[in-house]
Amino acid sequence: MAKINRIIAIILLLSLCLGLTGCYDKKEVDDLAYVLALGIDNGKTNTLKVTLQYAVPGKLGGSGGGGGGGGGGSGQASSIITVDSASITDALSMANNFLSRRLDLSHTEIAVFSEEMAREGKISIYMNFMNRNTEFRPSMTIAVSRGSAEDYLRGIKPVLDLVPSKYYELTFASYRYTGLTVNSQFLNFYSQLESSSIQPVAVLVAASKNKASTDGQSGGSQQDGQAGGSGKDDKSGGSGKDTQAQAPQQNEQPGAATNKEKGRPKPLGGDFLAGDIPKTGDVASEAEGLAVFDGPKMVGEVDGEGAMDYLLATGAFHSANISFPDPRNKKLSVFLTVRQRQKPQRRVEIAGGKPKIHLKIALEADITAIQSGYNYESLQNLPLIEQASAAYFDDTIQKFLTRTTQEWHSDICGFGQESRGCFLTWKDWDDYKWLQQYRDATFDVSVSMDVRRPGLMLRSEPFTSSGGDIRP
Repeated sequence: MAKINRIIAIILLLSLCLGLTGCYDKKEVDDLAYVLALGIDNGKTNTLKVTLQYAVPGKLGGSGGGGGGGGGGSGQASSIITVDSASITDALSMANNFLSRRLDLSHTEIAVFSEEMAREGKISIYMNFMNRNTEFRPSMTIAVSRGSAEDYLRGIKPVLDLVPSKYYELTFASYRYTGLTVNSQFLNFYSQLESSSIQPVAVLVAASKNKASTDGQSGGSQQDGQAGGSGKDDKSGGSGKDTQAQAPQQNEQPGAATNKEKGRPKPLGGDFLAGDIPKTGDVASEAEGLAVFDGPKMVGEVDGEGAMDYLLATGAFHSANISFPDPRNKKLSVFLTVRQRQKPQRRVEIAGGKPKIHLKIALEADITAIQSGYNYESLQNLPLIEQASAAYFDDTIQKFLTRTTQEWHSDICGFGQESRGCFLTWKDWDDYKWLQQYRDATFDVSVSMDVRRPGLMLRSEPFTSSGGDIRP
């Protein structure tokens, strides 16, 4: 009995000793500066120009003016610095020399690469660092900026979100209800870089080419500056008269829409690339479309409609509002809220050594508006808009997939995963070199549409006047 008591006492003593070690590797929250966004451009005086947006803890409660984001002046919930360096780690070390707190990457929401770097294939160099680093989250968004990544980050002026990280989280989740961007998380991007059956894509972002509102970028208390601060000559985050140098350099004219090449007289919401959206206001940054990669090298870009086609083909589509020409009056439009009824049916067959891809997509929709006022809600007329909308999606998806083979030679939709079933062994499939054979692929696309609800109107009726019935 005494022996058992001694053993128990020793065990208890050892257990107490474990608590004496303390937290030798502890990191106090008050000692850290959390990086929210990382921008990487080709450097001017060195290899890289690294832009870091980090949170200002004392301003996250909403007491500051403007509600978040910006150049880091007084009252801003985040601050931005740019460092020319030989690598990302060097930039972090250099920044830690003049910041009072140590930079921490565990809350980084987005990494933005400039289009120049992406087209040169330099992204792979820094993907390795991000994958090895324990601080980067797998859910971090990977984006490509049309132009400078620094300009894009400096143009972000959140108004609705007090916490800048919330702004990034909600902005890049908008593909769920707009269909105009994609979900390009770091984990998926990196795994697709290494895959032999799919190629990666990234969200396309840009600083707006339209002039911002003359009332100031961030809604703060500055008079002539754009970043929000109090110093007259401070160019690193103040808001004096000279701080316009840190705002994005915006062109006088917005970029052209893509509707002309599609044969449309006027652009729809998906006929724009990031940076070309015709708008005015305080927000000087945009996200629309996607960047197409062939391995680590960017080979093309797609507008918002192409991003929607990508989501539909991969089964990542949730819902979106779309419009298409009225079957009875091509000058007017019918508007639908579209949802994907089920995951697309995808099948690949090899005929004569060349891939043939079958894609069947089932959609459902609610009627949002009928500009012509024609009674499409009736059982006799409902098939007209179902067939017209299905034909619209069939055409856009077919053209999008054809571009992936003939223009980009990149299987971004991952049909290579279905192609494995055409081979008896893994070696047979590996020897086939799917990514090389994909450029010869042909497509058989079938889209079905079921209109479920007419909204709050069961029947469209003409307007009446003293001259009789009126329809648009």
